[in-house]
Amino acid sequence: MSGRGTFLLFLLATLIGAGVPIALLRPANLSVLQTILYGSERVSEFQNVSLGASMDAVRYAKGSASNFLVADNSGSEWQLWIPAAAIGEGQYAEKKDSDFNGWGWDEESKRVEVTFDPKAKTVSAIDCYDDKGIGSCSVDGIVTGDSEVEVVGVLGVAAERHLAAGGSTLRIDVKSLNLSVFLTKKKVYMISIRDLRKSPKL
Repeated sequence: MSGRGTFLLFLLATLIGAGVPIALLRPANLSVLQTILYGSERVSEFQNVSLGASMDAVRYAKGSASNFLVADNSGSEWQLWIPAAAIGEGQYAEKKDSDFNGWGWDEESKRVEVTFDPKAKTVSAIDCYDDKGIGSCSVDGIVTGDSEVEVVGVLGVAAERHLAAGGSTLRIDVKSLNLSVFLTKKKVYMISIRDLRKSPKL
């Protein structure tokens, strides 16, 4: 048996002995625990897109975006997106996709958004939304629809918790993994990958 396999068996026996519910001991969860304990590489690819990828690479991986983020300097927390059909029309007549720093794709049961660094034009963040919580977005043992208890069971003490003003959403960050998990009503609805060392504020 490989060293990794031996470790996972040892970890499984230890967690069961400590009274951790069997339901939380999914193979992917054990892999994340190993990552946290031993400091494996940060997550750099999500939804077929890699952090640092060029716009051309994103087009190749995802195809043409269905929505684009319009810059908004109003200070509002809400973002304004326009459909791809608006490009080349009206006030966007002279625009092309590379003029926008946010691209979105409405896919079956989820929405994927990619944010680009405005100067380098490379991917700085990858977000996946699943408002129905049916497991359409997943990474390293975290799945949309998971409960807060399940998330904490995977991420443990390495996670930082941030309750939004008003208390409607909770964000759980693990800087060592480039991972942010968003919950509402104690269920995961969004997963975000970005270099949290460079962009700690979301």
